[in-house]
Amino acid sequence: MRPLPLAPLLLAAWLLCLLSAPATAQGFREEITETGLRLWEFSDDDADRFSLAVIVGTGSRDEEEEQAGISHFLEHVIFQSAAERPPEHSDPEVSRRGLATNGYTTSEVTVYHISGSAVHWPFMVEWLADHVLRPRFEMTEIENERRTVLQEIATEGPDFDALTFEAMLYGDHPLSRSIGGSETTVASITVEDLRAVHKRFYHAANIAVGFAGRVPSTECFELLHKSFGGVAAGPPVGKEAPDLRTGNLRRETRVGTDRSSTLRIGYHLQCTNAPELPSLLVLSQYLDDRFFAVAREEQHLAYAPSVRLICYRDVQRLDFVCPTSDRANLRPLATIVEDLVGELRHPDPAAIAKAARTVNGRFHCSSATELADTMELAAWVAWHGGDVPALVASIAKMQAIDLSTAAERWLHQDSRFNLSEVQLLDTSGAPWALFVLLAIGLLYWFRARVLYVARATGSLLRPRPKPAGRVLSMKKGGPIKPVDADEIERSFQRYFEEEDRSRGDR
Repeated sequence: MRPLPLAPLLLAAWLLCLLSAPATAQGFREEITETGLRLWEFSDDDADRFSLAVIVGTGSRDEEEEQAGISHFLEHVIFQSAAERPPEHSDPEVSRRGLATNGYTTSEVTVYHISGSAVHWPFMVEWLADHVLRPRFEMTEIENERRTVLQEIATEGPDFDALTFEAMLYGDHPLSRSIGGSETTVASITVEDLRAVHKRFYHAANIAVGFAGRVPSTECFELLHKSFGGVAAGPPVGKEAPDLRTGNLRRETRVGTDRSSTLRIGYHLQCTNAPELPSLLVLSQYLDDRFFAVAREEQHLAYAPSVRLICYRDVQRLDFVCPTSDRANLRPLATIVEDLVGELRHPDPAAIAKAARTVNGRFHCSSATELADTMELAAWVAWHGGDVPALVASIAKMQAIDLSTAAERWLHQDSRFNLSEVQLLDTSGAPWALFVLLAIGLLYWFRARVLYVARATGSLLRPRPKPAGRVLSMKKGGPIKPVDADEIERSFQRYFEEEDRSRGDR
């Protein structure tokens, strides 16, 4: 029996796989509705999974002070039920499909996401659109969620166990507000308040929807347009930049035997243009890689050193964070930070390329949490007038000169802050050093002035005491021999007489 030709078999197998495999995302894609709503597709890892997320550009900084925590409260209420769907926890369609839902609120955004098997993607799109755009606001469900939120505040704290330092960095600015609010403010929020916040912020210019997974791209965009396209237009959220605090900002001193502590040093940034963001993203990743390599792998001072880029609407910062078992390590770690910033004058091109690949890898989403994190970055770019594909292209082209320029612009002493438990920045020593230099200069000026006046008035011509006995003199290279004291006195007298004649005093 003759063997079949190999080439036709391989071609047939390839065609069979092509026809039977579901469509997969091929990089980033964006569509914008007539009302300005942004729809995004991100690449995935080819697993049989579909993730969908909605990001809304509002958080605790946009709240009225007497309604602190309403954004987070609204997140809970929205996830409970839609106009024509049962509460999430008792929805049989969600549990039967084995879907995972979750959400979170920050200072500036509220995020909702759902994920599960890719075969259920149409249901997930319709389910999330119904909840985010058409919540029911049923009083019983609201009161149930109010009790849940109050329990969360009582047990986790108003910032939900997240140790934040925004109040030290930004003062009384709304960025310093707690995400959860207080038990008093949450208890006073009414259903009318919830409806008003939803109407004010949940509009097309302030919402983006993104997905990643093994689904037919064209059909998914069509369903997104149908399910989310009806959201009304509205104005973008306003911006009010905070005042930035620098230097050593933490004053308390811990007592006790616990030697552990955390290094927290950073730099304030004020990037408001999307084209400037790629260099900051690669810069932070470059420093993160280097900080880990030096602090952990080379000097073994800590287990988990990291560098994070925090992007708010109108201010950003670069945080060097490093827990350590011994407070004595804080100063060596701070020295490493200074050395790494200095290293950016001549960064390693290979390390830059590695950092750029890592940053661009964020646009490849393998879970709903990764999708939500990437959408926060994409939303910042979009809401600052930028283009996400242009961002990705710029990251891939990053060069050493770009990082050096960014470091020179942003990472300088005037923008640096320290939130560690010990004073690590020597900003207080600079005024004292200036004072000492001025004092020394004044002393020299005063001495010169006194000598000038004394010579001018002849007060230096006071009687010289006559030395008794003999004194010694030494010639270079010769032995010490005695000199007559009267001879020395006569020499002094001749000197002063010559001085007097030259000034015409006699």
